[in-house]
Amino acid sequence: MTFEVITMWYNEEFLAPFFLNHYWQAKQITIFYDNATRDNTLEEIANHNESIKVKLQTINLDQGLDEFRKIRYINEAYKRSKCDYVIVADADEFVFYEDCRFKRRIYWCALAQIMRTPYDPELDSRLPIDTWSYGFQEKLMIKPSIIRTGLKALFTVGHHGIEIKGKRIHRKLPQITAFLRTGCPARACLI
Repeated sequence: MTFEVITMWYNEEFLAPFFLNHYWQAKQITIFYDNATRDNTLEEIANHNESIKVKLQTINLDQGLDEFRKIRYINEAYKRSKCDYVIVADADEFVFYEDCRFKRRIYWCALAQIMRTPYDPELDSRLPIDTWSYGFQEKLMIKPSIIRTGLKALFTVGHHGIEIKGKRIHRKLPQITAFLRTGCPARACLI
């Protein structure tokens, strides 16, 4: 089973090592990099583990992020992917997919919020993210985060929804919360 991770970054110096270390098993990580970034994101990408294949595509978003352009880039990358599955995640989203049996076309993730206090140790990008403390937000965010390639699918704006063959696919909250109680095969953390 092969994966490609697709993401879009702007000023992600802090999150870059966490993201790259978390998705080390991906066959490829495609990063759409905003050329207006003013921090050391590029240096963090250059310093990543060389066994992780990163495809960096610089984009010009000088007039700010346009969600429609963002989703167009993501959908084009999804269509070009040569992997079995694609994971679409923002820089602060970490999908745990090790327990998936990969029989479905789409895996929906409920995003959890990392919980930190001033007394917690500093976050260390070398440690597994699933060892951190996290809890679910009051308003649970649900995203179609893992999708099999080859479907006639389009992510919708914000990549919180998906269309297959022009039909919008929805996942209702009660289905997700029951899923989480029984052990969701794919869960995500949002830093």
